[in-house]
Amino acid sequence: MIVLSELEILVKLLELFGLPLVAARILSVLLMEGRPLSLEELSRRTGYVKSHVSTALRYLEEKLLIERIYGKRRKLIIRLREGALRDLVREHIERIKTSIHEVLEAIQRRGGPEEAVRELLRILEELESKKR
Repeated sequence: MIVLSELEILVKLLELFGLPLVAARILSVLLMEGRPLSLEELSRRTGYVKSHVSTALRYLEEKLLIERIYGKRRKLIIRLREGALRDLVREHIERIKTSIHEVLEAIQRRGGPEEAVRELLRILEELESKKR
């Protein structure tokens, strides 16, 4: 039986939210550490070379999940943006809701099974009624 570490479980969750593996691993390390890390520390903790980490950091920065700050002597430090995980989950839920709407429309256009329509409508209602 394979037992996954907390870090690996978090990586898998972030991949489900649509993040590429390297980006998911970096974000997981930042979340688990709870503090900003340098490029060197991220490279060491993720096991990826700096160039891979840098590429993934650009992606995470574009998604507004991390920010680059400069410490003493202009040393680059990466930190998680406030509310980044919450925003990532919200974005994922919105994609799910959009997909459900599209499936519902397709089923209804084709006169699909009423049971499937009712179930999708129930799921959609639950997603839309949750407080944000």
